[in-house]
Amino acid sequence: MRKLIEERTGARAQVVPVGLNKSVFYPRARPENVRKRVLMVGNYLMPYKGMRDGWEALRILSAETAVQLVMITQESRNRELFADLPFAVEIHFRPTEERIPDIMATCDAYVCTSWYEGLGLPALEAFCCGLPVVSTRTFGVDDYGVDGENLLLANAHDAADLAEKIALLLSDQALASRVRQAAFKTVETNYDWPASIRMFRAAIEEIGRSDNGCGEVDAREMQELLDELEREGNLTPIEVFRAFQAPARELKALCEKIVESGEFSIAQRNRVLDLRQKFGEYLHFPQAEYHAAFKTKYDLCGLILGLQDNPNLSQYLQLVLNKDHRANFSSPSFSEIRYSIE
Repeated sequence: MRKLIEERTGARAQVVPVGLNKSVFYPRARPENVRKRVLMVGNYLMPYKGMRDGWEALRILSAETAVQLVMITQESRNRELFADLPFAVEIHFRPTEERIPDIMATCDAYVCTSWYEGLGLPALEAFCCGLPVVSTRTFGVDDYGVDGENLLLANAHDAADLAEKIALLLSDQALASRVRQAAFKTVETNYDWPASIRMFRAAIEEIGRSDNGCGEVDAREMQELLDELEREGNLTPIEVFRAFQAPARELKALCEKIVESGEFSIAQRNRVLDLRQKFGEYLHFPQAEYHAAFKTKYDLCGLILGLQDNPNLSQYLQLVLNKDHRANFSSPSFSEIRYSIE
């Protein structure tokens, strides 16, 4: 990020590295696994996370080695994506930070498959926990990763290269041990909050001493920048998230009532019209990160209105609701652990 800022604006930026909670992230006892357990972390529906590349890499490996995908994710949708994978899958849905090191301790490697990252925090957490890492060349990994020393690097968008690096780490115990030890040394005295706080305070003091100072922030220019980021799909303001959540819940409840009663009243029709208008207000920027979510609900409203006089409306809506719950598939090689927020 510092390089990009300097290249594009000519301004010098100071980097304050993220801190790790080392009272939580530390090595645990590691069991011997019958299958090689490979950990991935993140939202598998975000294309830039490259999860499909990682799954394809495991598909390649599974032809010769018994492997299992372990997923830590905050995403609850589209579990059917895992149904046809030729290897076992274990999903951990929203574990607390305190539980993540215990999950890591059951795994043989952590794999980051992203096309780009500003840093790549899970890899550093794996470093702390003694879990060897394979990462794509994500730009951010350059801040801490040295190929063949404290991790193995693979090319982004390249499942075959990922498979080769994962196989090497899983099959060569001496290499895995060497990488693990070097990785732990990387974070042993770096990436802790006290150091980050000192660096942040020093940066603020330097700005205060600067002849230029920090200058005045032009509110209009700042808003224009935020608007541009939103249009390009690089920012979703929290207000937009909230503007989607409430009407989406209402639309779902309304659909369930229509299915249950088998009727579509004038009041319900008017409410669908109102909801459709609300979703339509966020369709101006096709590149926006949230565009597809609003468009899906907008189209559902249009479908309901288009079928309002059809006697089979409630049956069609039942099909739509069932499609939304296809994640409830059953497979002996699939398991999911959900964590309650304590």
